[in-house]
Amino acid sequence: MSARDIDLVSGGFFVTCSVQPKPWHDCQWLPREILSLSSCVAPFLPDLWAFEWASHPEVHGEAGLRAFGLPLELRSTIERRVRDAYARGRLGGSSVWYERAAAQEFVESLGEHGKRLVVLELAVLGDFVDTLLAELTPNAGQSIPGLIEQLRRRAAPDPVGIDRGWEALGVDYGCEMHSWACNGLIARADTELGIRTGAHGLLRCEADARAVVAWIEANELGEPVLWFPGLLRSIE
Repeated sequence: MSARDIDLVSGGFFVTCSVQPKPWHDCQWLPREILSLSSCVAPFLPDLWAFEWASHPEVHGEAGLRAFGLPLELRSTIERRVRDAYARGRLGGSSVWYERAAAQEFVESLGEHGKRLVVLELAVLGDFVDTLLAELTPNAGQSIPGLIEQLRRRAAPDPVGIDRGWEALGVDYGCEMHSWACNGLIARADTELGIRTGAHGLLRCEADARAVVAWIEANELGEPVLWFPGLLRSIE
């Protein structure tokens, strides 16, 4: 079943890259390179260091660039482009691009360096959206995270995206996302549920993703956050 056949809402676009799983990611159950929308697993551009309110942007920016294998000389260029996109309402804090074109233009602006980056769209099942908004929307006067802003728009996923698989994601009040891969749950799901990951270390179908999230919530596994199934779609 493709994304066109499921009630899905866009959670925005993320610029990231494939990564090698670490030992604590149940790497023996995973391929050599995986995709994730959790900042515990994968790096993102931008991250907090690229915004005007960042603390210690030099130190954090250098670490962020090294995670992508990008030259440190790009830091000021990335900061300038990120701050411009944020001011124009094309980017939300801290890593959510609101439009496919905005994410792609950012990647293309990096020239040859952009070829190692991947644009992923998060698609959220429609029946999870109201709960996410109710639980994670900040109080009046507080800044709105990009994920919440995008979900409020209730836009359909971009039609050009290619479904890559599902990830069980946990999201905290600040909308930082966590992955079930960080909690030893991939091996347990294999044993207890008979559910295994496929390509890119992602779950193969909506039914498996729903089952894993229900199992995490029922047994209070992983971080004590709100869990939901997210479909990762690559933008070529």
